[in-house]
Amino acid sequence: MSKTERKKHAVGYVRLSDWRGDADPSTSPAGQERTIRAFCEAKGWEVLDVIHDLDVSGSARGLRLDRPGLGKVRALYDRADVLVVAKLDRLARNVSDFMAICEEAAERNVAPVSVAESLDMTTPGGRFTATI
Repeated sequence: MSKTERKKHAVGYVRLSDWRGDADPSTSPAGQERTIRAFCEAKGWEVLDVIHDLDVSGSARGLRLDRPGLGKVRALYDRADVLVVAKLDRLARNVSDFMAICEEAAERNVAPVSVAESLDMTTPGGRFTATI
């Protein structure tokens, strides 16, 4: 298997601002993780880990990009090819934060992927769409 054909390694990221326990009917952490794992399995990607930020805001009122879980994700960049989220707003709450994460990840050869929006920055079309 050539380097370009090797299995991709994924790190998943789950965030929920106001976690009310496992029975919470909102965008539950367990549901986000199931979505991430199922997507990676369908793509043939190996999941290295799924990191959770619970009760952590992604907005300007919160920690924005200085979240504990996001720090753990960054620590896995050297082993990962893709950063997968169930929905884009779980990763960033505004365009400038999203682009900052994308640039930071790209510097480490990691491509962000959002399942709900079908945004896959491992592809030229995905990278193009992300900039619109």
